[in-house]
Amino acid sequence: MASLLSKFRIDYSALKMVSDVNKKPRDTTLAYFDKLVAPFMTTDDNVDNMGITEADLLAARDRTHRHLRLRELIAQHSSGARLVCVTQPMPRRRAVVPPALYLAWLAALATANERVLLVRGNHAAVLTFYS
Repeated sequence: MASLLSKFRIDYSALKMVSDVNKKPRDTTLAYFDKLVAPFMTTDDNVDNMGITEADLLAARDRTHRHLRLRELIAQHSSGARLVCVTQPMPRRRAVVPPALYLAWLAALATANERVLLVRGNHAAVLTFYS
């Protein structure tokens, strides 16, 4: 990572690789997320609604936990950072992840620190470096 940052002439003061992103988030973080999605919860009967069902939450539980754990790690390790750049989660079709759930993930990541930049690419190279 340090080599890559140097090649793109990105100045950094600290680099710390965090490995426990797959750990379960704290109960307080889960409670925060439950409160965040509560207004968008709906029943299974209302298929046309763009809300979130219990089945949606269960199906995306691992991804939700990963995003919430990342929120915790950003808050813990980047509290003094002037800017935190985070790769935006890939959006999926409605059949996989409801729009309200995807936006809840984005809100959780974007509010992890005072200055968070969500970055999403289209799988095309935009930076070129010469070695």
